[in-house]
Amino acid sequence: MNKKVAILVYDEVVLLDFAGPGEVFETAGYDLYTVAESTDMITSQHFLFLKPQYDLSNCPKPDILLLPGGTTSIPLQNKAVIDWIKETTKEAEIVMSVCTGAFLLSGAHLLDGLKATTCNLQLERLRKEAPKTEVVSNVRYVDNGKIVTAGGFSAGIECAIYLVSRLSGPTIAKKVMIYLEYTKPPEEGLANLIS
Repeated sequence: MNKKVAILVYDEVVLLDFAGPGEVFETAGYDLYTVAESTDMITSQHFLFLKPQYDLSNCPKPDILLLPGGTTSIPLQNKAVIDWIKETTKEAEIVMSVCTGAFLLSGAHLLDGLKATTCNLQLERLRKEAPKTEVVSNVRYVDNGKIVTAGGFSAGIECAIYLVSRLSGPTIAKKVMIYLEYTKPPEEGLANLIS
């Protein structure tokens, strides 16, 4: 059975943060869908208009929850969204953040006692806002098992490839990399996928 991936979207979400990993997961054969507080149109980066497929009340239970970055202050102010993240995390196999999506995990107190990363420009802010978290710099992603955080932008793509390797095996991950012409993985964990 294919893994189900729910992508949380919201106004001012960063396109590459969800489209990059989304392309990886879709290429691996996973089933993807978008979810937001409501199915009203949202805007990504002032030019992409996106209508979420599901709202918080009818979203199918995902195996993977993807939390992209962007202006996370918008969803962080919404208790229903944060509560949904907490509840969905209980049953999800993996919750992956990209860039400032780590602040959604922090806001839901899901990074307490864990290691995490975010984009370079937001590391100090994450250290201040998540004092119970060991914030790691100079890495592309951090894997805590269920909770996985990626740095900014292209790090989300690398993290998604890593997760495909972890969940579906290196053969599938290598096929994804070849299809996406992604041939220079900086992380040691991905290096064995390229011969």
